[in-house]
Amino acid sequence: MGFSQRLQEIRTGFERAFWVANFTELFERLSYYGATAVLAIFLSEQLHFSKELTGWMMGTFGFVVWFLPVLGGALADRFGFRRALMFAYLVMTVGYFLLGSLSAPWMQSVRHALGDKNLVFCILMIPALGPAVVKPCVAGTTARASKENVRSIGYSIYYTIVNIGGTLGPVMAWFVRKQMGWGMENVFRVSALSVFLMFLVTLIFFREPGRSGEEQVASIGAALKNMVVAPRRCSCAAM
Repeated sequence: MGFSQRLQEIRTGFERAFWVANFTELFERLSYYGATAVLAIFLSEQLHFSKELTGWMMGTFGFVVWFLPVLGGALADRFGFRRALMFAYLVMTVGYFLLGSLSAPWMQSVRHALGDKNLVFCILMIPALGPAVVKPCVAGTTARASKENVRSIGYSIYYTIVNIGGTLGPVMAWFVRKQMGWGMENVFRVSALSVFLMFLVTLIFFREPGRSGEEQVASIGAALKNMVVAPRRCSCAAM
């Protein structure tokens, strides 16, 4: 197969949803890695948390981010990729904005009432929910919105975009802090702005890809039940 023919397959092999989802993934990763690049410094230097508490906060945040895609996939199956993505980007917008507003005058009464430790922990759990939903949505869109002959290329594009976003995130954080002199809290606000724009992009341009004969999950509980039942069936069949 010639290069021009392969290029033509790539041009025609993906639905618009593929490009929209992966475009938003780029900015979601940029926002996430930009925020996490300064999070530990922010907790220890600006909020004066101990090293132990900072490490615990970071570890819990990372655990939630990497564990919850199981639930995010169930949410996407139940409500569709478009609504799940919009929900995720709004949740991350709120979470990053609240992180960037901890020193705002209107947050002081909440800080005094809850204490910095409890308040920051609760706020961190908000943006942690976002990547858990975005990951399965974008991966699922990549699968559904790609023709079979270019699906492997689609996944290559997806993982390349993830890596690009992960690389640009710390660069964005450095630029905001050092070059612009805006401080760490504004890194979180830039992250909030980025994912809010991705909410608008999803709202306007994303169209749900076809399910290709897949059955819609009746509920999130049913999806979680299937996660337990399927491995049991497989293990019984292997005996």
